Amino acid sequence: MANVSGNEFLNFFLLSIVELPSNLLGWFSAQNLGRRWTAAGAAMLAAVCAFITAFLQNESPWIPLIVLMVSKVFITISFLVVYVQCAELYPTTHRAAGTGLTSIISSCFGITAPYIAYLAVFGAWLPYIILFVIGLVGFLAASLLPETLNTDLPQSLFDAKTFLTSEKYWSYKGRRFCASTSHNRSKNKMEGHNNMGCDSMASCDRY
Repeated sequence: MANVSGNEFLNFFLLSIVELPSNLLGWFSAQNLGRRWTAAGAAMLAAVCAFITAFLQNESPWIPLIVLMVSKVFITISFLVVYVQCAELYPTTHRAAGTGLTSIISSCFGITAPYIAYLAVFGAWLPYIILFVIGLVGFLAASLLPETLNTDLPQSLFDAKTFLTSEKYWSYKGRRFCASTSHNRSKNKMEGHNNMGCDSMASCDRY
């Protein structure tokens, strides 16, 4: 916050208040677009906004603040969806321990935030470039994870090892995919097949 011009308290309020609509938008996107591309896309858009801010240091204080607010919207969406996706990727036997360990590791990286902000003494643009790089890494990491929307979650380590490994990188399993495959679900179950793409007890029919 100290790197943004203007009233520090007002800036903090504005960047905090955007979290409410961001969480609502993140929930809606995760339920309709899927966890994978919501998390990856939000991380990418947040990174792009941070990159743009690096070139707005000599502009009116409101311009970089507005761009940062947009970036905060997207990174909040990504933060929300990552926790949901993380819990769904771990098998039931290791879900609590795995989620807790992941949270600890992410917190260890989070302690570097003050040091990134302090790098502004070497150039006001430098922290935003670093955030841009972190956002790109987040996009690549999130895009390589399988889509967990409306899937039968893994129950054991063996299930987790083979969990949706046949998915293609550019696959999409959001709302339209669920709607287009729901009419085939009854037939697949009668034949003994398990539709991992969009087949769970909480089916896609509600979409």
